[in-house]
Amino acid sequence: MGPPWAPGGPPSGAAAAAASAAAAAAAAAGVAARSYLETGDEEEQQLAAAVQQQQQQQQQQQQQQQQPWPQELLLHHQSYQQQQQQQQQQQQPKLDLILVQPPRYEKETAAAAAASAAAVAAAAGSQVDADRKDDAAAAAVAGDAAAAESGGLEEQLALLRVAAAAKDAALSVERQQRQQLQLELAEARRDLLQQQQQQEEQQQQQQFLLPHLGVGVDIQQTQTHRLQQQLLQKEQQLRGLAAALDSFRAQSRAAAAALQQQLQQAFERVAEVCCCCRS
Repeated sequence: MGPPWAPGGPPSGAAAAAASAAAAAAAAAGVAARSYLETGDEEEQQLAAAVQQQQQQQQQQQQQQQQPWPQELLLHHQSYQQQQQQQQQQQQPKLDLILVQPPRYEKETAAAAAASAAAVAAAAGSQVDADRKDDAAAAAVAGDAAAAESGGLEEQLALLRVAAAAKDAALSVERQQRQQLQLELAEARRDLLQQQQQQEEQQQQQQFLLPHLGVGVDIQQTQTHRLQQQLLQKEQQLRGLAAALDSFRAQSRAAAAALQQQLQQAFERVAEVCCCCRS
C-alpha cells in the first residue's frame, strides 16, 4: 500500500506517469528477483529477496517525492531505510557476485554436460578406432585373398601358355612329317609310273623281237620279270607309306582333339576364377 494522499487531492498527470514507470521498473526487478528465487540455493534466494525489497523501497521513495508523506510516517520510513542500507552494504558484494556470475546449478549443469560430451566423444573415438582397425584387417584379408587368387590365376595362365606352346610344337612336327611322307609318296608314284612305262616299252620290244631273236627274248623276259618285281615292291612300299600316313593323321587328330579339350577346360576354369574375383 502507498502512502495516503495529501489534502491537496490526487497527484497530477506527470506524477501519475512517474509512478507508473516506477511500478514497471519494480515489476521488472521483481521478475529478475523471482528468477533467482527459483534457483534452489537458500543464500541466493535471500539475496534475491533483498534485491526485490530494495526495488520496492526505490518505488516508495519515488512516490514520496511525488507526494509528501506525513511527518510520523516519514521518520519511521527514514529509520527503516537506514537499516536497509546497512543490510545492503553488508550484502552488496554477494549481490554483485550473483548479478555478475551465473547461478551455481547452471555451472554444475554445464560442467556435467561438458563431462558427458567428453565421455561420448571418447567413446565415439574409440569406436571409430575399432572400426578402422576392423576395416584395415578386412582389407588385409581381402588383399591376401586377391593376391592368392591372382597368383593361382597367373599359374594357370602360365600352364595354358606352356600347353599352347606344346600344341604348336606338336602341330609343327606333324606338318614336317606329313610333308616328308607326301614327298616320299610322290616319289614312289613317279618311280611306279616310270617302271610301268619301262614295262610297256619292254613288252613292245619283246613283241617286235620274238620272231627274230630267241636269246634276246630270254634277256627281255628276265628284265621284264625284274621290273615287275620292283614294281610290286614299290607298290607295297607305297601302300605302307599311305597306311603310315593315315595312322599318323589319326594319331595327330586324336592328340589335337585331346589338347583342344584340355585347353577349353582350362579356359573355362580361368573364366570362372575371373568371375569370382570380379564378384
